Amino acid sequence: MHSVGGFFDRVPHPPEPEAAPPPMPPWWQPPSGELPGRTVLDEILHRDRRLVVVLRELRRFSNGYEVRLGWMLRRDGLDRREWDDLLRRRVHEPPTSGSGGVQLGLLLADGAAVYPIGFDALALDAAAASSSDPYSPKPPTLCANHSGGGGDEREYRGGFTGWIWAPDGLAAPTTLVLEWRDLGVPELRFELDAAHLNALPEPRAVWPAAEA
Repeated sequence: MHSVGGFFDRVPHPPEPEAAPPPMPPWWQPPSGELPGRTVLDEILHRDRRLVVVLRELRRFSNGYEVRLGWMLRRDGLDRREWDDLLRRRVHEPPTSGSGGVQLGLLLADGAAVYPIGFDALALDAAAASSSDPYSPKPPTLCANHSGGGGDEREYRGGFTGWIWAPDGLAAPTTLVLEWRDLGVPELRFELDAAHLNALPEPRAVWPAAEA
């Protein structure tokens, strides 16, 4: 039973910030307030006795695309220490470049390579916020993130996403490049051709225009 003026009613509230936080840069994540147009692909990119990697979905937003991948990992005879070590050291990290973990990249139609924006860019962005020279990378850009996972003593499932900031769209073909050396996944490529990109429905606004 709740009583007015109870112990927890006296917890002090944090003060309101003096200024509104700056908006999230568009290259960090999809825009808020949008329901993306999406295509379910469920393409198996890699499969061996222990690991399966699947390209799950392609999503279209007003200023870019989100690629969603999933993976399923079986214990397959490992003892408890080996299984725990596999999950701790080789699975729970965001996609990045220059390591044996999951790596994502893009090969554009003109042959240019796009690698994930890392925390170094976040530092540049924070520094630019206090200067007169704002940091703004040239699109298209890629941000790659771990999206969590879960499982039990026999199997673990998880996923990761790639946010492609591309306000002017992507020219076909754009190739998704994936590698996961720690788990024996060689460099894989999946071509997003005109059929994939043109099949994506238009995104929709979640809120009415007057409330956006």
